[in-house]
Amino acid sequence: MAQESRIEAINKFGWRKEYVLDKPIIQIGRDARNDVVLEDGFENGVAPRHAQLLPSSVNAQGLRLVNLSEKDILIYGQGGKADPSVAMAQPPTATITPRSSGEVASGDLVKVGDFALLFQGGGSNSEVVKLSLDMPSKALTLDRPLTGVLTIQHVGNKAAVQFKIELEGLDPDSVEIGPGPVLFPNAEKQVTFRLMHPKRPYPPAGPNQITFHVSAPDAYPDERATVSTEIDVAPIYRHKMRVVVMDTPNYKLG
Repeated sequence: MAQESRIEAINKFGWRKEYVLDKPIIQIGRDARNDVVLEDGFENGVAPRHAQLLPSSVNAQGLRLVNLSEKDILIYGQGGKADPSVAMAQPPTATITPRSSGEVASGDLVKVGDFALLFQGGGSNSEVVKLSLDMPSKALTLDRPLTGVLTIQHVGNKAAVQFKIELEGLDPDSVEIGPGPVLFPNAEKQVTFRLMHPKRPYPPAGPNQITFHVSAPDAYPDERATVSTEIDVAPIYRHKMRVVVMDTPNYKLG
C-alpha cells in the first residue's frame, strides 16, 4: 500500500501553500530543487536542505522526519490548523535535534525555521480501492451535523465487489453513513455521511482525527484502504442547579 499525506506550509505572515507527499523520500528546504520549498523572499532560518521525510518504520499512518540542519526542529502534537501561532506559543511536545530524527503524524504542527508545517490527511490506497474525502467544514458543533462525501473507486479486476465502510474516531451512534457500494472494475461511488456531536466527553473537545476504512473482505480479504482527516469538536458544558425555597433551614442570603 502506498502512503498518501499532505503538508501545508505556513510562513510567519500567514502565507500558505499545500504540498502532496507522493514520493518515498521528500526533501524540505529553501533551495528550489526541494520537494517542499520554504522560500518566501525573507530571512527565514531555513537551510537550503533542511529536512527529509521518510516512511515510518513504527507507524503505518505516520512519517519519520530527519533533521539535516544545525537547528532544532520543534513538534507541536495536534497543533491546530486555524492559528498555528497560538499552538506554537505553548511548549513543544517534542524536539528533533540536529542530525537526528523523530516521528510525525497527521495533525502535527512542526516548526522549521520561521515556517510552520501542518501534516494533514494521511491514509493509504490499496491495489484494488482508492479513496478521496470531501468535507466542506471540519467544525463539529452541538446543533449542526458535519456532512461530507467519501468517494470509493474500485481499481481491481473482480466484478460486483461489495465494499465495507468503517469509521474510527467516533462512536457508531454519532455517525450516519450510506451503505458500502457494489462496484465493477473502474467504477466509483460517492457515499454521503453525517457526523453528529456525541454530547459527551469522548472524543474530547478540540482537534480529533477520524479515519475511514474501506475493505472488500469477500473479494479481496487482504486489502484495505484508509483516509484520515482532522475535525474540530466543540466543547460541551453541563451544569447542575439546586433550588432552595426561602424561609427554610437550607436557605441563606449571600
